[in-house]
Amino acid sequence: MAEDKLTAKEKLFCRYMAFLGEPGEAALRAGYPAKKALTRALRLLDKPAIKEEVKKLEGALARDGETGQALRGLRRIAFGMGNDALRLLGNEEALTQDDIALLDLFGISEIKKPKGGGLEVKFYDRLKALEMLLTWGDKGMTAREGGIYEALERSAARLDTLYADAEAGGDGDAACGGNEKDPPEKP
Repeated sequence: MAEDKLTAKEKLFCRYMAFLGEPGEAALRAGYPAKKALTRALRLLDKPAIKEEVKKLEGALARDGETGQALRGLRRIAFGMGNDALRLLGNEEALTQDDIALLDLFGISEIKKPKGGGLEVKFYDRLKALEMLLTWGDKGMTAREGGIYEALERSAARLDTLYADAEAGGDGDAACGGNEKDPPEKP
């Protein structure tokens, strides 16, 4: 297995890479030096054992299609670092376009340049992102449990059964486990 060939730092990089999806930040959080984090991350991602481990971990974290991307984005907002935003604020005049292009500004919702000078930076709400992760992502249905569309289809089928039973003169008990006395009006 690929994981056996990796150092502890490389395993940590793989976990952060799968969790956040951002190579430079993953390397930085795994303990690689800040100045060389992105370069080191790209070199690590060239190794077959690293690729295999990241793919395995991403599979464990994955949700269906766009849901997985949304969860990854929420994780980046909730757990991402603001270092690059501070770097932008600290020396906006000294940064070149190339420097700015390398900054990770994912957690920023808005940047303004007020009339008085300087920069105004607004971040996405980390607590809101955590709340969404808890209610929607991490406690929500996983792909193994069918996903939200399958749950909606089951609910629609249950309502169809309820309406059919009500039209046939039944009281709806078969469709809803005996908890419903009067079925809702059919839309």
